[in-house]
Amino acid sequence: MDRLERAIFDSCDEECKATPSRYAIWGEDIRSLSISAKEAMKNGNIEQAEKLMNQVINSMGAFIDAQLILSNLPGNISFVKSKDIIESYITSLLENNEVSDPEKDNLIDSMKEIMKSIEKSD
Repeated sequence: MDRLERAIFDSCDEECKATPSRYAIWGEDIRSLSISAKEAMKNGNIEQAEKLMNQVINSMGAFIDAQLILSNLPGNISFVKSKDIIESYITSLLENNEVSDPEKDNLIDSMKEIMKSIEKSD
């Protein structure tokens, strides 16, 4: 996820030349996780395979959401509003009763602040 984050931030910088290579490195991570999950399944370690596949699924979801948000930048075609994506993340975090830590609360607060700034610009 750290590599994906760096690639996304690079996508916001028009002068950054490293963006494609950062996405390629992240893509290799996804491929490696998938191969490891496949090997874990072959070895009968379903729990490990599921953990690895969840990482792949979550990372791909983050990639898709980031690309949708980036498509909302001025001059781009927008299919989904950034506000809708962030609202869905907030709802998901609030509904996740398994995780209870200050980091989650801070993340929710940060997302709510982002929502306020988006609503002001609408």
